[in-house]
Amino acid sequence: MTEQFTVSYGALVPVEVYWDDLDLMGTLYHPRFVALLDRAVTAHWASKGYRLSGRRLDEDGYQLLREVAITFDRPITDFGTVVMHLWAEKAGTTSMVLGFRLLSGDGAEEYAHGHRVSIKIDPRTKQPAPWTARARADIEELLREPAQV
Repeated sequence: MTEQFTVSYGALVPVEVYWDDLDLMGTLYHPRFVALLDRAVTAHWASKGYRLSGRRLDEDGYQLLREVAITFDRPITDFGTVVMHLWAEKAGTTSMVLGFRLLSGDGAEEYAHGHRVSIKIDPRTKQPAPWTARARADIEELLREPAQV
């Protein structure tokens, strides 16, 4: 990131655009936006101490992606560090809706925005399963609107 900036809700996660992510027109190839989103989500949860791969995968790491919606606001025309602003729009018993904005390193430009829906599953039954208390607390920290008591 070239400059530090803050947001009033959610988390900021730097992600790298590599030169081979750009297409022949010199812009970020559209499927790579989702890859950047996945990298940011993985980096965020790993920074909270969740193990998301390997033999000791955390229980809350078993998730299926249900939906990704993205609106492209402007092209990314160079490689380097960009910032994903992530927040929780909704936390269900077994699901969560993350909102996101992909921003320039200084936060001045928005390249894309949208949401991502994931469902936590039981690894044995492959059926939806409730979040652990730990995950629920971490998801609630990301909520755009505080939970109503």
